[in-house]
Amino acid sequence: MNSVVNHSGFKNLPSFDDVGDTGIYYLKRMFTCAQQAKNQRAKGTDPHQEWPLTLLVSDKLGVGLEATISKLYSCDNFSEFEKWVIDSVPSSIIATVTQSINQAVKSHFQKAPDGHMANANNSSTALTKSQLQHWQDFGYIVVPNIIDSTLCQAARQLVFDVIGAALQRPDSWYQSNDKLRGIMVQSVDHAIQTQIRQSPKIHAVFAALWQNHKLQCSSDRMGFNPPETNTWRFPGPNLHWDINFNQPLKFATQGLIYLNDVTAEGGAFSCVPGFHHRFESWYQDLPEGCDPQQQNWSEWPVKPIVAKAGSLIVWHHFLPHGSSPNHAAEPRVVQYINMYPA
Repeated sequence: MNSVVNHSGFKNLPSFDDVGDTGIYYLKRMFTCAQQAKNQRAKGTDPHQEWPLTLLVSDKLGVGLEATISKLYSCDNFSEFEKWVIDSVPSSIIATVTQSINQAVKSHFQKAPDGHMANANNSSTALTKSQLQHWQDFGYIVVPNIIDSTLCQAARQLVFDVIGAALQRPDSWYQSNDKLRGIMVQSVDHAIQTQIRQSPKIHAVFAALWQNHKLQCSSDRMGFNPPETNTWRFPGPNLHWDINFNQPLKFATQGLIYLNDVTAEGGAFSCVPGFHHRFESWYQDLPEGCDPQQQNWSEWPVKPIVAKAGSLIVWHHFLPHGSSPNHAAEPRVVQYINMYPA
């Protein structure tokens, strides 16, 4: 992935190898950047010019990006932030991933990657020629049976267990729960999720698209999108991009796994197929001051993606995408997952 090494507007940053008690590179620098960004946000300073490293560290530690960002901005000093890391991550995990993190961080600062992603059209047994062509043409693919039915069922049950709900009790789908924020389930480090992330099949798909086998898997959350009722309406996210528009536009993937069969009316993941071909020119032609996230989506050719339980959906992040209101009989349940070069 291409990344910008220097933080424009940030001063007196620690060296990437200035470590604390954990011995993990970049933690102290990451915290300092966040603290300065908190004070300089009004001046237009971008806090995420080294964003790939923040993402990499949080994913390797398995603490989740949302929790990491929250602590980076809320802790009063580095010692407090590092204590949170130590308390949140088992010592065996820290010992295992420290060398991997340090090697990746060192490589980032000593050798700038070229950020180029070749077209995914060379030989690969993970994807068929038609799947690769579909990726090139439309910017997304659906890979069925990426996880077996037993693991899929276990992951689906995990979601219900985390939010204290039951498939047979529709009233439980809508009860207040601090583990459910909108449709996002706050679980990132369960053993079942780890098992999914370690799937060779999933790795092979992302490796084919990135043309790179040295990949880091994200520590993403899960999703629970119940049917709409008279008192509960779909809260979003609607169509959007997960892109920092203040940074150079570059290739990236995103993905999720359906944990139940999903119809077009069942809260399906939706996107605008093929938009990756014209995203950059469209963005450049936007009127000055126009927010790219604010569009009249009813005028866009949005497609709900229908697939069976256990299917992996991967999309080019230049595609506007989002969930959709669920008008089926049961909740849509997913595991979000992504990979990127480490």
